[in-house]
Amino acid sequence: MIEIRAGIFETNSSSTHAICISYESPKLPVSENTYELYFGHGDYGWENRILSDVLERASYLNEAINSFDDMKKVVSRETLIEILRKYNIRCNFANNYFEVTSYGEECYDSGYIDHGWETEEFVEAVLEDEDLLLRYLFSPNSMVVTGNDNCECCYPDEVLKDTKDEYTIFWKWN
Repeated sequence: MIEIRAGIFETNSSSTHAICISYESPKLPVSENTYELYFGHGDYGWENRILSDVLERASYLNEAINSFDDMKKVVSRETLIEILRKYNIRCNFANNYFEVTSYGEECYDSGYIDHGWETEEFVEAVLEDEDLLLRYLFSPNSMVVTGNDNCECCYPDEVLKDTKDEYTIFWKWN
């Protein structure tokens, strides 16, 4: 559908994310004590970014899980905790919080993924395949590439153009 608003041609552009899981073996944390992995919050929309460290990837996974309904969110977190416990890794999930808007209203804020429900295939895959989860979190070359389709080339495509064979890739296109 084409609409003209205020004399400007617009398209339905959207965020594009490539969740890239390296085939490289994971480098699991080594610790005498339990290793604690923090699953924080973040805002993952249209910006061109590369999330390349463990904490960034863990936070992206947390936000993907947060996009589910309450029951699926609980089950997904329990599954994640169970898998990582086998490797002496404790999950620490960031608390959700309320903030007060400039109008004095409280609103729930915990970060987001633009059209986060489109990450469901990715989350289900890593929670069903322990090796895939470990490679997503702990392989040094795994990454999440965020961007948008507002230009002739999609930013994730540009970043991955010569390396696509090195990854299992889950696309979030909207």
